[in-house]
Amino acid sequence: MPTFVNKPEFLLREKLAELDAGRIPYDKMPMGSVIDTAYYENGSQTNLTTQSTWTETNMYGHINTKHENNKVLITGQAAIRVEGTGTILRGAIRLKRKINDGDYEIIWPITQYGEMFQGRGTPEEISQVGPFTYLDEPNFVGKVFYRLECYLQSGTQFIVWNGDRGTSMALQEIKG
Repeated sequence: MPTFVNKPEFLLREKLAELDAGRIPYDKMPMGSVIDTAYYENGSQTNLTTQSTWTETNMYGHINTKHENNKVLITGQAAIRVEGTGTILRGAIRLKRKINDGDYEIIWPITQYGEMFQGRGTPEEISQVGPFTYLDEPNFVGKVFYRLECYLQSGTQFIVWNGDRGTSMALQEIKG
């Protein structure tokens, strides 16, 4: 035997109008919701000529987190070129985070790794686009800064190109 359920009708538009300025408050959004997004392009290229030294690039940005238990999804790509003579060209990138006025700390990759980009044989240059994705848990409410660094393991120069050539980063606060 079928069962009938009577529910009062409502207009979705009226229910949305009851919310704070027509927006769902942050604390009522479901887990996994994107709370905020910030997008940055590299302002100017970085040229590194010293081997075995991590160097800050001009690829950096920040996001203002709203809740302590939220996460920050960092996605981007670094358009790079490694130049030199010899048999192997190698270099790497890494991400660092700074909370408020603190110091930068390494968040990805944690171990020193100098061979993300590599060319063997007798190349004089290698050019690649290195994508990166990292889900960070800053456990902080306020400004969280992120910066890309580069590393020249072998070769004579490591270049991280500017935004016109593809180096960019997006930061998304995700409700935790």
